[in-house]
Amino acid sequence: MKKGLYRVILLSCLPVFLLFLPAKAADSSVLRKGPYLMLAARNCTDDICDADQTRMTVLWQTKVARSDCSVAWVTRNSCDASTVYTKSSGPVPEEQPWPVRSKQPGDWEHRFSYTIDNLAPGARTCYRVTCGAGDFYGSFQTPPVDGATTLSFYAYGDTRGGTKDVENSRKEEVHERLVYDMKSSPAARQTFCLHTGDFVMDGQDEKAWDRNYDNEYFVRNPRNMAFLTQLPVAGVLGNHEGYLGYNRATKKTIIDYVDFGQVFKKYFPYPFYRSGKDRFYYAFDYGPARFIVVDVNDRVGDSGNTGRNYTEAGLVAGSPQYDWLKRVLAMPTTKWKIVSLHNPLYSGSGMRERFQNDAGLAVRNGLHVLFRDTGVKLVLQGHNHYYSRSEVEGVTYLVLGGGGAPIRGLQFLPGSSGHPELKAARQDNCGPEGKSACYHYARIDITSTSAATVTVRDAWGDRSPGYLIETVPLTK
Repeated sequence: MKKGLYRVILLSCLPVFLLFLPAKAADSSVLRKGPYLMLAARNCTDDICDADQTRMTVLWQTKVARSDCSVAWVTRNSCDASTVYTKSSGPVPEEQPWPVRSKQPGDWEHRFSYTIDNLAPGARTCYRVTCGAGDFYGSFQTPPVDGATTLSFYAYGDTRGGTKDVENSRKEEVHERLVYDMKSSPAARQTFCLHTGDFVMDGQDEKAWDRNYDNEYFVRNPRNMAFLTQLPVAGVLGNHEGYLGYNRATKKTIIDYVDFGQVFKKYFPYPFYRSGKDRFYYAFDYGPARFIVVDVNDRVGDSGNTGRNYTEAGLVAGSPQYDWLKRVLAMPTTKWKIVSLHNPLYSGSGMRERFQNDAGLAVRNGLHVLFRDTGVKLVLQGHNHYYSRSEVEGVTYLVLGGGGAPIRGLQFLPGSSGHPELKAARQDNCGPEGKSACYHYARIDITSTSAATVTVRDAWGDRSPGYLIETVPLTK
């Protein structure tokens, strides 16, 4: 592709869910969240970690204080009602109270986590969380051995809801399709999922995460739990992760600039984070890929006296995040470099608010040049509620914003937003004969050190992986 040529193919679609749980029923009154999974870390430096090949962390939250929760597990190719669990943790203590609390009332605590260790690389493991009379099941696969040259993983974003229950079902349809796709080849595809941000509507409001409120991420129904119990999620901080709600009098969103994202960090306490309360950026190696997660959120309120500005957000040279990003991208490696962030640098409708003014364009252009010059081939983005693909000087930018949030029109204006070379092919409907609203997810298959394929699917369908939007070959 010629330098300076941008190609965008746009469609709208949604992310999908994972395998269904083993058959034994559980007491749903026990747990408030989970169980769900988080990658463990090893070989961490100040800049980057490896995803641990021998460990996996299981997390959950109970509705009241408990001292009788335990975890049992066994390495086995398949999990069903006849599974015999050969190892057990004994009682698991509650986590310490989180240091920063939500501005809204809610029971923050009774959180648990347990890291299962001494596993083999690439081992599929069945696990059970028991709290009192309640048993809760799931499975996972540890990262592959060093030197692996193939990898399949999933990506999607913007699962946050609107104000109607329908968005809950959209997210669950995506999860269901994704789980079906994973189940068709679990040995290759039961790895992890990247979330490009905006998990919930008001991320600093505790109830947005788990109660019957908008599109709560941890809602405990079979379709949702089939995803959460079987794929660890590596998440990006979205702008909605800092929201507290909406002020009807002023008609403005209430944003918690001081503790922005702390409820998100409470439930996703990734071991990859760089140290510091306000640092949500991290990098980790997993098989043949290096994943770099960037925080593009500002923390500047209307009064101008809170949070961070462009420089402090680490998006320009001399700021902590940018200098970290430059170091990580400059590290010698033969791995695929894959960047994930929330507000898109390139999309089908321009960039939306984050990168539209002069300072934003300078940040966007600087990041793109850094990505281009250090061999980044794929950037996964969210924020805009549709699917789009932009190819910019050898870097493919995907917008994966169809995880459950209301689908938006592309609103593309050729010649706008500082990049007139963009051309848009617009399609508002997916599925056979355009019968679907284009909620979507993507599966990325790395097949060698130089070749990969992105498969994007709509959530349309019944007991299927979903309608095929497109496949995109990548080379490096």
